[in-house]
Amino acid sequence: MNSEFEDTAHLRETVGLGEDALQRGEYLTHEQGVERLQRFLTPSQ
Repeated sequence: MNSEFEDTAHLRETVGLGEDALQRGEYLTHEQGVERLQRFLTPSQ
């Protein structure tokens, strides 16, 4: 349960950072977005 909470908190933080960047006019290409999402979803070793 704790890990799920940590994952949810991390996702919310990451989305917030993305929204802040969007407000500043910082955009990613589709390919850059997909790459970052894949890195985010891949467990660290």
